[in-house]
Amino acid sequence: YMGLARRVFEEYDDVAADMADAGISDPRIAITELQLFARPGEGRDGDALPRSDTVAEALYAATFVHEAVRSAGLVPIITHSGVGNHGGGLRAERGRVRVDPVFSYHGLGADIAGGTPLSVDLVCPTYDTDAAFGEDTMDFFGSLDAVSDVPVIDPLAVRDGDTLSVDIVHRDATADDRTVTVAVADGFDPAPEATVTTLAGETMAARNSHEEPAAVVPEEETVAVSDGAVDVTVPTFGFVRVAFERAE
Repeated sequence: YMGLARRVFEEYDDVAADMADAGISDPRIAITELQLFARPGEGRDGDALPRSDTVAEALYAATFVHEAVRSAGLVPIITHSGVGNHGGGLRAERGRVRVDPVFSYHGLGADIAGGTPLSVDLVCPTYDTDAAFGEDTMDFFGSLDAVSDVPVIDPLAVRDGDTLSVDIVHRDATADDRTVTVAVADGFDPAPEATVTTLAGETMAARNSHEEPAAVVPEEETVAVSDGAVDVTVPTFGFVRVAFERAE
């Protein structure tokens, strides 16, 4: 599922080409009600699949946001599933309202909305999958095919005024935590310290509950910047943002 966004946007590129051939000079596509509805397929254990109330939903949404930004305007709008039907990241139980991890991710996303996306040079391992899902329901829902050469790390860099933010998603559930070096290119002189925000769970099933409403929430720390770079740990089931401020 963490490799699905790339495949979807490859299909969107084909749709955009068809639209251009039909005379639409500036094609646009909107994604509505984005949400992770994992279906196990015949003979598979549904409990082993990611759910929308877990940290997996936050990572899944982030991969789509990253692809949308990289689409250079082809997909300018993404809406997550609405509060009225599938919760939109909010849960109510026994008179108390709590947030799902994806709700926290949306809040982090608002902080960089309106910024300028920057190019990223990425060096990291890739992974392949060998299983397909949804073959029995593909006529209605489509199927999820195996993927190959998917980068373990999915980065997005955005500059907004004097702040440069780098968002990182760990996409390989079979890999360990990754130590990632985030280096700022010439042209932006960062302050001596950067802020690192992590949204992560111990497993892909990590979620908030009535008993533990803050089990999966953003955690913030300050790290030293050395020669324009920081080393950060990106948990296997995690999203990390590194925010650099311009030096005064």
